Amino acid sequence: MKRILISILAFSVFLNIIPNTIEAKVYDIGKGYKVELHAPNGGKPYYHVHVTRKDGSVRRCINLSNFKECDKKNRKGNIGKAAYDKMLSLKKVKSVIISYHKAKLKLIKKKVPKWAWYTIAGIATVVAITTSVFPGDDAAAGAIWKIALSV
Repeated sequence: MKRILISILAFSVFLNIIPNTIEAKVYDIGKGYKVELHAPNGGKPYYHVHVTRKDGSVRRCINLSNFKECDKKNRKGNIGKAAYDKMLSLKKVKSVIISYHKAKLKLIKKKVPKWAWYTIAGIATVVAITTSVFPGDDAAAGAIWKIALSV
């Protein structure tokens, strides 16, 4: 019985160590670049990506919550716009960015009272009906109504 208990305990410790050793997912985005997507950890409590050239000539760290550099001291060179756009188009990177923006929108919704959302939506609707100057103003009014009704 004691051996079984020790075996189960050792196995559970082993299972807890494995996810910590798998640190990043690496994606090849072409043109000699690779992207490493890192989950939040003790040093950096946010999702971030390392964009590097395979020959090591370029190295960048980008925070996905605000798109600023997160490690300026180890920065080396510049990544091109095509590589940057390809990095942003990765499915996993997109889902991380969308989750950050959804969280920010929820915070904004909580701070603004419901009556204010209805007032803003009403004003946007009146502007959309009375003017035809702004293209897409009716879509904006609809989006504001959607937010107002979901609060």
